[in-house]
Amino acid sequence: MRLAVVLEQRFDLAPEGSVWTPNAFARSFWDRYLDDFDEVAIVARAQRVENPPESWHRVDGDGVRLVPVPYYVGPASFLTRAGAVRRVVEEAMAEADAVILRAPGTLSNVSFRFLCETKRPFGLEVVGDPHDIFASGVVRHPARLLFRAWSLSDFRCK
Repeated sequence: MRLAVVLEQRFDLAPEGSVWTPNAFARSFWDRYLDDFDEVAIVARAQRVENPPESWHRVDGDGVRLVPVPYYVGPASFLTRAGAVRRVVEEAMAEADAVILRAPGTLSNVSFRFLCETKRPFGLEVVGDPHDIFASGVVRHPARLLFRAWSLSDFRCK
């Protein structure tokens, strides 16, 4: 069975196709999913780089691959790529037998709408609280309250 995991992490993609991260999402993180699935497709933003930093960790490997979502940073950048982002995310979920959304995040919100429209079941890993993430003093942006409200989806299909 094929699993798609949608998350907000940003990865680096080297010219030969290897995928790199500076933190906990290295190859060993994905092993837990391979206990139950044959393949894990990581659906996340990726920027192409000539050489990943030496201190970064390899992500991809046997049974783990990246579905690179068009790279963006911030809401304005997302809006210029929203259509392409949605197409990549929806195609990845359509190819998967199971989907896990790591929420909150823009990609999990985009994915959630597609999953509801297509009536596909999904799992949800809640990894943060938008109320805290967008609290006063944490994020200094004029649309902070709007971001908080948009991120507080109840993840119930209507």
